[in-house]
Amino acid sequence: LRSEQQAALLNSVCSLDARVRDTLTRVLHAYAAAVATTAAAGAETKGVAARHAEAAARTVCARLAPLVVLLLTGVLSLTDAQFVLHLPRLYPRLVELMSCEDRRVRQAMHDVFEQRSAIFVGAAEQHAD
Repeated sequence: LRSEQQAALLNSVCSLDARVRDTLTRVLHAYAAAVATTAAAGAETKGVAARHAEAAARTVCARLAPLVVLLLTGVLSLTDAQFVLHLPRLYPRLVELMSCEDRRVRQAMHDVFEQRSAIFVGAAEQHAD
């Protein structure tokens, strides 16, 4: 019975981990898409539609920024093994966030890359081999 309970607990933790990972990925992707829309709308001529798209994207960015910062802070609390496990899905989202204008998000990104740079380098070296 004890091993069954441990298996059930492990399954529930894995399920929770997958849901958290999926939520993290969706939120970071939505935020990055809003950032990209803002940049694209800003680069276009300032027609009415472009101004509305830019305003909507800026609103999404402003509303999601605190959540993105919280999620990135959570990423920093992952163990190295957990970070490496999630790196293939997380890295593209982090790259998308690099063009973000929000200072809080950029600081959180800086912290992630600064504190996890050895893992990024190690993963790149393993991938190159």
